Amino acid sequence: MRPHCSLLQISRTGAWVQASFPGTKAARYSSIEALQSSLSQDLTSRPKNYIFDYLSPTPSHLLNITLSDFLPESCQPSSFSRTSLELPATNSDCSNGIPLPQGHHLVYFPPQVPSSSLLADGTDHLQSPGSPFDRRMWAGGSLHFDPQTSNQLLLSNDRVYCAESMTNVVVRGKDRDEKIFVKIKREIGRSLPKKMVNHAKSEIIMNAEEIGNNYIFAPSLVEERNLVYFRQKPPATTKEELDRPGKILKRTFSPLCIICIYYAYTNIT
Repeated sequence: MRPHCSLLQISRTGAWVQASFPGTKAARYSSIEALQSSLSQDLTSRPKNYIFDYLSPTPSHLLNITLSDFLPESCQPSSFSRTSLELPATNSDCSNGIPLPQGHHLVYFPPQVPSSSLLADGTDHLQSPGSPFDRRMWAGGSLHFDPQTSNQLLLSNDRVYCAESMTNVVVRGKDRDEKIFVKIKREIGRSLPKKMVNHAKSEIIMNAEEIGNNYIFAPSLVEERNLVYFRQKPPATTKEELDRPGKILKRTFSPLCIICIYYAYTNIT
C-alpha cells in the first residue's frame, strides 16, 4: 500500500500552510502558489498504484443485464442480446474472446485497500491531498482507446492491470476557499504472471515491463479523471445552503438506487 507521504495543516487564520515531509523540517507557505507547489510535489511524486484483476465475463454481463431496461439497443454491446441472458461461454483461445465493451472497465479494478484505510466517504486515500481538503467532486474526464485489434482487451479471464498515477495538480480559488484540482491517469492493459512465462519463448515478453511478479504490456485504454477537492464546510453553512431555494434540474432516472443495489447484490451472490 502506498504511504500517505505528506501531512498538510492549515492554520485557523488561513494565513499559512504547513507541510511536513519525511526527513525534512516543516515549512510555512503564505500563498496559493506555494500550496500548489507543495501539493504538486507530493501527489505527482507518489509511485503508481497497480491493481490487478481478471477479465471474467461475469461482471460485464451483469452490467449489460442491469442497464438493458434503461439504454437504447443502439447503446448496448453487439455481443449482448436481451433475448438470451445466459452468461456467454469463455473460449480457451483468447484470440476469439468477446471484446470488453467500452466503459465496462469501470466494474473491474476495485480499490485493494482494507476498510480501515478508507476515507469517511468510502473512497481510498491514495489520491487524496489530505486534510483539510476532505470533500471531493467529479470534474470531468476522458477515455482513449488503442484502435489496434491486437491490443483489445478480451473477456477471456485474462489477467489485466490498472496503473493509477497523478499527473497534474492545480490550486484555484482564494485563501480558505481553495479548490484542489487533481488529474488522475489510469492505464489499463494486459498482464502476465512471471511464473506463467516460458523463458525459452521470451519473445512474448520482449516489449513488456516488469512490475513485481508480473509482466505488463502497453495499455489498451487510458482513462483520465479530474477530481476537485474542497475544505469541509462548517455545519451552520451547510444548513444555510440547504435551506435556500435552489435551482431545479430535472433528469428522470428513478430506478438509479435500485439498479445500483441490484448490481451490487448480483456481484456478491
